[in-house]
Amino acid sequence: PRMKELIEAKKELEALGITIESAGENTNSYKLITPNKLKQYDAVIANGKTVQYCLTLGIPIYIYDQFGGCGYLNSDNFENALYYNFSGRGFGKKSPKKIASEIKSQFLNAQKFQHNHLKQFQERFSLSNGILNILHGSAKYTTPATKLSSNYIHYIVNAEIITKEKIISVKIKPNKSPNLNFIILILVKYIVII
Repeated sequence: PRMKELIEAKKELEALGITIESAGENTNSYKLITPNKLKQYDAVIANGKTVQYCLTLGIPIYIYDQFGGCGYLNSDNFENALYYNFSGRGFGKKSPKKIASEIKSQFLNAQKFQHNHLKQFQERFSLSNGILNILHGSAKYTTPATKLSSNYIHYIVNAEIITKEKIISVKIKPNKSPNLNFIILILVKYIVII
């Protein structure tokens, strides 16, 4: 399978006493990823657009997919990960043992990084700010944009509720360690906003 490292890392994590629940591609369960769904977890493994969702929600993100990845985002790897659109490119592959070890041992540092940069991430990656930047930027080239009603902006911002994503997700819930939940999101195949 394309995600051999993560499938094997799942086994490593289970060996550490972490219970894993899978959903998405290659399972019998597909789930829509919404902010409320992501907020159920303490960390996420993903790439692409899901990374930005997590950044704006304050959820530590571990980037890994078919291209490899940087692991948890931090000050040392953030700009390079951003350059590659959070795809996992530019960092190489990791062994399953290393992935499992990093997920568990680097969580607190990732959580701190996320907390310290949350406001910046929300300003940079929030959908509402992006839409307003587009509207304000387009005013330079066309007639001034009409101000949108707050209800319409709310509708646009919450359009991800009808976003369709095909994913693999794995929920990690430890048996004996501190309250740690993870969701692993792998293979975001497509996003359609209606």
